[in-house]
Amino acid sequence: MPTWMYAFLERTFGRIVTIAVILVGVKFLLDAVEFSVRTVLSLDARLPRPVLQSRKRTRTLLHLVVSMIRYILYFLALGLILRELHVPIGAYLAGVSLIGLAVAFGAQGLVQDLVSGLFILLENQFSVGDMVEVAGKIGLVEDMGLRYVLLRDFSGEVLYIPNRSIVMAGRYLLGSAQAWVDLPLHDPMELPALEGASKQVATTLQTLYPEAFRGMRIEGVRELPDGTRIWRATVWFWPGQSWVVEREFVPRLIRLITERGGAIPLDRLAVTYYGGQTSGV
Repeated sequence: MPTWMYAFLERTFGRIVTIAVILVGVKFLLDAVEFSVRTVLSLDARLPRPVLQSRKRTRTLLHLVVSMIRYILYFLALGLILRELHVPIGAYLAGVSLIGLAVAFGAQGLVQDLVSGLFILLENQFSVGDMVEVAGKIGLVEDMGLRYVLLRDFSGEVLYIPNRSIVMAGRYLLGSAQAWVDLPLHDPMELPALEGASKQVATTLQTLYPEAFRGMRIEGVRELPDGTRIWRATVWFWPGQSWVVEREFVPRLIRLITERGGAIPLDRLAVTYYGGQTSGV
């Protein structure tokens, strides 16, 4: 075999080995980063509160960091591989610059998504797991990144909302909408019956409508300015699904109390929604 062929094969084999080492190194670094993130997420409950203002936000930011590191390593690996193939790094960087200009002028929507997503994450407007209203849609945030927010609405439909379309966002701090159910209380002896009936109804509705009915808490007895004593329960429900309060919780509660020999004057029963909206039932 001619000498020049030996030299050619030696150089080719050396380049193949170098490229393989680069790829293995990138894979090792990515695995190390992902392992570190998983370790932090498993220990996040032990981190100081100033570091963890929101566990959900921390998890979101860590996933974002992993994504950014992944793209940076891919970029560097491609540059090193091109250098081994004797492609000038200057030409590579110039090509990247041209691609950047093309993205800036030809994909302005993508740039807007990235900028908007960055501000949403940095300002902690909402996090994964929050109940929010964005772009006219209400739902739970399943995932979020620099390009879009993944929302699951009441019907179970998964919505991909581009960050640039999020002009205004609202977050339900309690994780759902809420209403106060007030019933007049004339005799203290009625209190155990009210509490028992309300707990039974809440358990039933959580089984029948687990998405719409989010829970109930008994607030106890309160006295109004006119001296009337009322019994109050707070009901949480999926935003926009107030029917589960008015057409399910209240009628079932009234029927159950009536079956047990009690009586509720309907003209004094009231449902007050969070935000001041009041309705008689």
